[in-house]
Amino acid sequence: MANETIDKKIEKAKDLPSTVQGNGQNFIYLLKKYLEQLTKEVNDKFVEVSKFYNAIIDAPTEIKEQLRDLRVKERRVGTKISLELTWNSNKVKNYSGANIYVYETKMRPGIDWSTIELSRTISTPLLSSYVLENVAAGFAYCIVVQGKNSFGSVSEKDKAPTLTYEVSNVDNVPLSPVDFTCYINKDGVLWKWQQPVGADTYISELRTDQNPSSTVGLLELTQLEQSTVAPPTREGVAYLYNKGYGSRYSEPVSVSWSKPVPLKPQNFRVTSIFQGLRVEYARIPQDCQGICISINGELHRTGDEAYTYNCSTGTYKVKVAYYDSFGEGTWTDEVTISTAEKIPPNAVHITSQTVFDNGVIVSNYIGNEAVVGTKIAGGAITTDKLSANAVTANNIASNAIRTEHMQAGSINGDRIKTGTLNADTIKAGTITSQQIATGAIIGSSIAAGTITSDNIKTGSITGDRIAAYSIKANNLQVDALSSITAKIGTLRTADTGARTEIHDNLIEVYDKNNVLRVRMGVWE
Repeated sequence: MANETIDKKIEKAKDLPSTVQGNGQNFIYLLKKYLEQLTKEVNDKFVEVSKFYNAIIDAPTEIKEQLRDLRVKERRVGTKISLELTWNSNKVKNYSGANIYVYETKMRPGIDWSTIELSRTISTPLLSSYVLENVAAGFAYCIVVQGKNSFGSVSEKDKAPTLTYEVSNVDNVPLSPVDFTCYINKDGVLWKWQQPVGADTYISELRTDQNPSSTVGLLELTQLEQSTVAPPTREGVAYLYNKGYGSRYSEPVSVSWSKPVPLKPQNFRVTSIFQGLRVEYARIPQDCQGICISINGELHRTGDEAYTYNCSTGTYKVKVAYYDSFGEGTWTDEVTISTAEKIPPNAVHITSQTVFDNGVIVSNYIGNEAVVGTKIAGGAITTDKLSANAVTANNIASNAIRTEHMQAGSINGDRIKTGTLNADTIKAGTITSQQIATGAIIGSSIAAGTITSDNIKTGSITGDRIAAYSIKANNLQVDALSSITAKIGTLRTADTGARTEIHDNLIEVYDKNNVLRVRMGVWE
């Protein structure tokens, strides 16, 4: 409730009953509670307002905080002279502006400012600068800047920052600019510099020669500390002067600039497309703005990685060159290309009113023996175009008939010449045991290593068929043993890495890095 506004509390009066029921005790209770809360809120707000206005009333007329860093800069435009005043107000609490007191007298040695009458008083708003207009050459000025706060208090005038300034009636020679640099990229040129403290500059003059005030060689006049004006050539030397408020110039500072000519585009290609040309080239370099395309002397510019040119049938001469802010680079050799209208499919309708019927030439219009082999498309002659028995042996090229051209089961044994079949001619797996006569295969007919376990009948090999000492440990795989006694040497689950080894009376377990992790048994 304490955070509610008075308006909200008044709004709560709507919660009171509109009629009194019974003896009215409940209504009286609610009314008293509402009035108590409203009274407390009004009293609290009154206390807050009183404290605020008492603070204003009790505020001192003078404050100890002062403005700092009072500075002045002379400006001349033609015959008009002004003084730009600036100061730092950070130390003044609740800063609301300043009072400026100006004393003015003719310039002379040893001025006693205590005898000079106040000529101007200016009250500024919430700012930390002011331009004093209508100052005169040959006069001296004493300026006092007094800070003030939002309660109407002001800083002590006797301790306020003060400066004196003489406006010379002689042309000043300004200081030269510093840190003069030049930056060049695909978008153009950026000249930058700085003005030293006390440069006393009216305007800066950027030139390509050392003849200040001349229109020849002038790039730009500016009161800024930068310029984006483009020089007339790809390389050279630029000079920068400061001009004072009269006719005097500073000594120049200089900087050289250079922008190489863009190289000839690579992978240049022109192809003919339907109703136009497509021009392709290597990617545009980072220091270039785009590419210039010359088509029969007509120039086109684009920043895209390819260019499409719409045109009619004809002959065209095309060349390209990258360009930057200075202009075009090296051109490619000129390419000459001819275009022809490509007729889309189904664009021409053929009827019997011409020599065509349903898309083919009517036979009446074809002369005898007029169609030669070169006029027949590959694959155009199909079986339905050949009469029965029309193809003879003389019409079949040697080795032209392959297996897929023969009907299954169409070649009998009487069609095969004796001694013409060899092992290479017989398909693997086609000869079974039924085709082999009993006793026909002898040991000399079996290649070494060709008989595997799959070719040996279970239980057909007995002990008298095995040579002594011919079976080694690596030839054995045992899934289960009830009992065995043997000298086995070393038994390993793997040659390297994670494994278990059994040898003598010792069991050793290694990890994947060949490090011994477990040892069980007897060892020395």
